[in-house]
Amino acid sequence: EVWLDEYKFIFYLYKPTLWNLDAGNLEKRISLRNSLKCKPMSWYLTNVFPESDLNSEFEYSGELYLKGYNLCLDGGNRTNTQPYMSGCHGYGGTQFFQYSRDLEIKVISGPETKCFDASGDFVSLGSCHRQRGNQAWKIYGKQILKFGTKDCLTSDEASQYLLMRPCENLVNQNWTFRRPKEIDEARKKYINRSHDNVVST
Repeated sequence: EVWLDEYKFIFYLYKPTLWNLDAGNLEKRISLRNSLKCKPMSWYLTNVFPESDLNSEFEYSGELYLKGYNLCLDGGNRTNTQPYMSGCHGYGGTQFFQYSRDLEIKVISGPETKCFDASGDFVSLGSCHRQRGNQAWKIYGKQILKFGTKDCLTSDEASQYLLMRPCENLVNQNWTFRRPKEIDEARKKYINRSHDNVVST
């Protein structure tokens, strides 16, 4: 609430259970930030820590929801490293995904952030290398394509894992980044208010 500016909403998507938590009186902390003339979080993410998980597109952050099956993708720990379809629990965590500015799809799985990796027909979770290649993706409408191909992220009905298949108008290729409505609306109000303050000054 004090330091993250609009990026705090990405944090709340990862931990939506904290959204309604009362942080208490923050006036002293905000006053300290103002007196120190600290740069905005956007400057820090651009110049100091560009690889941060906060440095992602908000519109492409949230649950990866498959409407036709009413299921969400989960990057949680199983016996292997493949993301899988599961019931949507609404608690963020391993069901919180981000599309990064490096064209990665990321999830915090276990102790580290993992990236979707498509080295063949199957999609696995691998260490993020920021070199694109097998970890580069393109979002086109409701479809998620492996960058530079016409293959789409596809949920396999039998195994509930992810496969790469030619893009067609299929329900198991119809993905939505879904977020709690109240966080979406609060972010819009925050950004509009910040914009109005800049214009007024």
